[in-house]
Amino acid sequence: MIAFWLATHLVQDRHFREAWKPVNDKSTFSSIHLDDALLYVLCDQHALVLNLISMFNHLEVGKIRLKSFIDLYMMAKAVNHTLDWHQFLEDREPENILKISVNMLDLLLSLFNCHDEFPDLACAVSRRRSFLEFTDSQTIEKLMTHSRVGLTHRVRVARLYEASEPRLLLWWIISSPFRRAAYRSGKSSRLKRDVRRLTRCIGLTG
Repeated sequence: MIAFWLATHLVQDRHFREAWKPVNDKSTFSSIHLDDALLYVLCDQHALVLNLISMFNHLEVGKIRLKSFIDLYMMAKAVNHTLDWHQFLEDREPENILKISVNMLDLLLSLFNCHDEFPDLACAVSRRRSFLEFTDSQTIEKLMTHSRVGLTHRVRVARLYEASEPRLLLWWIISSPFRRAAYRSGKSSRLKRDVRRLTRCIGLTG
């Protein structure tokens, strides 16, 4: 566990620790009323940031789904007329996730061919073209292909990390068992089937 903590601080925290800081800042939340309850939700910008990070993590291990990009498309559409995309990307630089954000948003534009629908976003991404790593359709198609191991995906997205190759290698080696356990569906699927079978036996479901 000490080694896992060390690898996390060497690689992952360099990117995501700064991005997660606003979650602890009340000014980044908006309040909504639901019945008699007052609820606080992340503002649009930081909800978008956390979604980009989550999608990147799934892309890295070969588990990304088209549904994730559909969700991202709907989020982008909702904030398109109020969000300054140039400033949004500028704000990602001190968080060390600028390359991640630019590439994930460029994948959205490429997959849905929606540059005309989001001209400001397309312009903001185009101005940072030097950060783009996935520019040809074959690479994008391979990234969207589901992978059980995800090794080729990790190699392809490694350049999005702002960390040295030795640090990345250390992170991959130490975190591999934890990632495989997190994304392995076999035992979980069997458990779900057993629970459904048990509930049918005792008459809890139809």
